Amino acid sequence: MIKKKIFTGLIAFVMLFSILPNLTVFAEENLVVEQNLVVEQNLVVEQNLVVEQNEAMGPGYYEVAKKNLLRASKTDFFEKTKAGAMEGWKKYKILPSITEAQAILESAWGESGLTKQANNLFGIKGSYNGQSVTVPTQEFVNGEYITINAAFRKYPSWDASLEDHGKFLAVDNPRYSNLVGEKDYKKVAKLLQQDGYATDPNYANSLIAIIESSDLQKWDQEAFAVPNNKTYYTIDGVSLRTKEGWDNSTSIVVPRGEKVSIDLNSVSNGWYKVTYNGVTGFMLLTYFSDRETIKTSYAKDGINLRSKATWDSSIIKEIPKGAKVTIQLQTNTGDWYKIEYGGVVGYMPLTYFSDSQVTKFYYAKNEISLRSKSSWDSNIVTQIPKGERVTVDIQSNKDGWYELETKDGKIGYIPLSYLSDKEVVKVYYALDAVNLRSTPSWDSTNVITVPLGYAAQVDIQTNQGDWHEVTFQGKTGWIPLKYFSDERFFDDYTANDITNFRLERKWDSEVVASCAKGATVSVVKNSNVNGWVEVMYQGTRGYIPVQYLTQK
Repeated sequence: MIKKKIFTGLIAFVMLFSILPNLTVFAEENLVVEQNLVVEQNLVVEQNLVVEQNEAMGPGYYEVAKKNLLRASKTDFFEKTKAGAMEGWKKYKILPSITEAQAILESAWGESGLTKQANNLFGIKGSYNGQSVTVPTQEFVNGEYITINAAFRKYPSWDASLEDHGKFLAVDNPRYSNLVGEKDYKKVAKLLQQDGYATDPNYANSLIAIIESSDLQKWDQEAFAVPNNKTYYTIDGVSLRTKEGWDNSTSIVVPRGEKVSIDLNSVSNGWYKVTYNGVTGFMLLTYFSDRETIKTSYAKDGINLRSKATWDSSIIKEIPKGAKVTIQLQTNTGDWYKIEYGGVVGYMPLTYFSDSQVTKFYYAKNEISLRSKSSWDSNIVTQIPKGERVTVDIQSNKDGWYELETKDGKIGYIPLSYLSDKEVVKVYYALDAVNLRSTPSWDSTNVITVPLGYAAQVDIQTNQGDWHEVTFQGKTGWIPLKYFSDERFFDDYTANDITNFRLERKWDSEVVASCAKGATVSVVKNSNVNGWVEVMYQGTRGYIPVQYLTQK
């Protein structure tokens, strides 16, 4: 940062000459300006102006030529810089009025030598993307000024300089964090001075004067009026408030790791407008992260979850291959992260997990032989019945063959084309006694009768119109699916004693069936009417008071 020795009267001089049509200026020491100078579009400073640099100023760089210092029209300067100043609020929450005022003050309305040579509007030292220029400047060392050559950032454009200014304040230098998001330009100007941006006691007042003389505060209001929504993620579960302040009611509870939209232009006393699932509330920004806080991953193999982030810590839970876990992304200790599985939280290196599924359930399209290796001439491990669900390692592909595990734990190989990722066979329950047909038509022969309430296997991928292939007690036939329910519509009860089932819900109706004490009886769900329930027993439907039965 350049230390300069410029009389603060020069600052007021540059600013005031931009707004007054007629002005007589008297300056002490080396500053001489002709009286009654008329200022219209351009500000003309007398030739041979001698100005010493002032170390009290901030990182901005002033270069006043000994010949002429000409300022282009205000309108032209504003047109070139406004978009960048507005973007600084959107991206970094630095007030547009402050950015513009500093650019005016530090670059002499874009006419300083550094600005012309390096597009550097703010005189920030160092390099930008490896680019810099060396400029003679004065430094205050051991009580005196010495001239040194210093490197200043060289930008490809003014826009780049404006963008870097926001980053300089909001990202690179934490000491300025108290002014990020602040909407009062007077407060920000004073904070800049307080935080050490400049030690000149009039620096804040100079910025404020520039802002007010050019109505730059209107830029701030324009920026505030435009929603600036950005995606954030909850660090933990958080209750949004209906208004700004902790004592207001909760509008909605957002679980940990959920994505929300925050209007960064809505800040008021640190509170922001937050939207989640269409519901809007208010919360402090510290409860959110601009990066994902949790993610779902899958165990690449069987893993032992550790109690601490070390291999020699105790094992607290085993995670099966392919199991889905939750990783807390902001809790790492080196390569180790907090992992949640089955309600248990432990630690494991992230390399043992995959972002994509490792295993997936498939179903046998037909009965098939599981092989010991990925070839047809290898040994048969077991037979997989039609419709049985198996677990496939989807990362084990070898020429179309995949490793899989059966429900009884046997491991082998099979081409994936013999499996379906959708259920092939599903259990259905007969809504009444129904005759399976030999072909999908009513005039075909009966194969077998499925009694009321009995379970049958339905091939849900072999339909012809409404007809499906159904298997019952080893025999296969066809029937429209509407005669079955895919949900078990009854519960199992036990008869308290020898029981007679009636044709209707009354004692004097005909007995349709009887059961022994302790027999299992199926009671149709939600069938209780005045204490009588509908029952199914050995394929017969009847009624009995529920008090004669006990639910299993």
